[in-house]
Amino acid sequence: MRGKVFKGIISFNHYCKECHINFEEDKIGDGATWISTFLLCLLSIPLALFINFYLNVSLLTLFLLMTVVILILTTILLRLTRYLLLKKIIKLENEKKK
Repeated sequence: MRGKVFKGIISFNHYCKECHINFEEDKIGDGATWISTFLLCLLSIPLALFINFYLNVSLLTLFLLMTVVILILTTILLRLTRYLLLKKIIKLENEKKK
């Protein structure tokens, strides 16, 4: 994949103009969402505990801070996992063709 994969923050383009690959979202399904949610939990729970115990912030501050962190991490992780799953699926399809 050499062309632009994403048309927005996390949504795919329909087609790559350079390598002529059709990005069908139904190939990935909900896998990227499940993986992103799992990774988000692995990262955000220890971070919240660290902030709560070592920085000793109020509950409202912790809630607001973790809301921002979760929104940013969700966008990054979902985009990354969707790209990696798409790349893996395209690689498997190319191996089947050979």
